[in-house]
Amino acid sequence: MKYLIVNADDFGMSRGTNEGIVKAMRDGIATGVSILAAGGAFDDAVGLARANGIHGVGAHLSFTEIPNLILKDRVNSLESFVAGSLFGTIRQEDVRREFRSQLDRIRAAGLEITHLDTHEHLHLLPKVRRILIDLALEYKIPAIRPYRVERIAGRPTAGRIYRSLVNRYFANKDKVDGISCADHLIGFLDSGKLSEGLLVEMLGSLDEGVTELVAHPGFLDPDILDRFRWHKNCEYELYALTSRKVKRVIEEKGIKLITHQEALREGPGDA
Repeated sequence: MKYLIVNADDFGMSRGTNEGIVKAMRDGIATGVSILAAGGAFDDAVGLARANGIHGVGAHLSFTEIPNLILKDRVNSLESFVAGSLFGTIRQEDVRREFRSQLDRIRAAGLEITHLDTHEHLHLLPKVRRILIDLALEYKIPAIRPYRVERIAGRPTAGRIYRSLVNRYFANKDKVDGISCADHLIGFLDSGKLSEGLLVEMLGSLDEGVTELVAHPGFLDPDILDRFRWHKNCEYELYALTSRKVKRVIEEKGIKLITHQEALREGPGDA
């Protein structure tokens, strides 16, 4: 059987992002969200979650691009994070403290945390992944987003090939008792650029078992255009997730859409 979790990242980044994610869940195929506790529109996201019956969310833990809750300095990019880690200006304990504060803020808002993942895919890095595993066990959070080897969909551009090499280098299959994750992950290679055509191709070659699709839907707003231009294609992603063609392919291929909570009952692989 083919099961698919469709997770919308960056809930709490901006009001336009929040509204797009809610639409993707209400009118599209999105089955889960991951919330940015440090996002500027976190309170708006919490209000929308309550109003729309979204009780369980993933914690989209951030240390780059988004201002941190504890640390004063903003780490602008993944590259800056890697450099800071290598030269000792960013300590693993700082990352752990920041992530813990974000988890506490989500819980204080009354939301159940169903799984962990990271902004800009930070937990591709083994040391950050270790922190997530520790926090999942500490906070009794049942699942973490996996990084499995992903096939290239569409034309093999230089960008896709580079991300594929990174994906293959950091892909993990280690198991941790008490933590689950999907058997497969798709959408990493095309983060921020998911289109209807790409999604149809991905769904056409979906593997047996539980697959998690990473998506970034939303509506463009001033925050995105001024501060988060990497997300400029969010409306294309929203269109893909609400597309009739995509829904038809899911039906024709016998793919069952499920939530993270349901995935635990379907018996996906271990973290």
